[in-house]
Amino acid sequence: MTQNVRDAIDTGWFDDRVWLAQVDAVFAHLYFRTLDAWEAGDTDRVPLAWQIALRAEDDHAMTGLGNFMLAMNAHINRDFAYVLARTGLTAADGTTHKPDHDAYNARLDSLYAPVFAEEARRFDPAFDDIDAGPFDETAAGVIMRGWREGVWRHAEELVTARTRQQRQAVEQQIEAYAASQALMIRAMFAGTDPSTRDAYCAEHG
Repeated sequence: MTQNVRDAIDTGWFDDRVWLAQVDAVFAHLYFRTLDAWEAGDTDRVPLAWQIALRAEDDHAMTGLGNFMLAMNAHINRDFAYVLARTGLTAADGTTHKPDHDAYNARLDSLYAPVFAEEARRFDPAFDDIDAGPFDETAAGVIMRGWREGVWRHAEELVTARTRQQRQAVEQQIEAYAASQALMIRAMFAGTDPSTRDAYCAEHG
């Protein structure tokens, strides 16, 4: 996905390539800061949605699709609103960045099938088994679009908060929503026999 953002920026997919590059950089910074804190055992610095996702990874407790959805939830529903608020929702001339935000939905739609296939090849052969239930690439796209729209609304609330109390209220809402989604995903996609996935991953490096 990061490679796809780079390619989109290089080919002029977005109106404001500088802003998108900044979004990508801040996004990456948050992610690696969270991983560093988790690896150091500093869980107080790890948001709850990420704690749920990373603990499930460490426990080998999820299907491959479950790990994917937990990580995407933490990236989008928890981190993304803060990224947008930090990089700005409008350009210097006052025009909104929302069209560029929405323009990436089509890029994401094109990624689910190849990403699912790679995940199945490398981490869990059942990852892209469409007959395992109603969840498939199309459903993933619908979910991600809904999440991304909610993220923009949360970012607007962060930016327009006039007092510390208002800002804290928005932050609590973001954290609670991301954590609730994580708990739901954790319950829906729990693995039944982690040894099967462990053996597959070991065999495929």
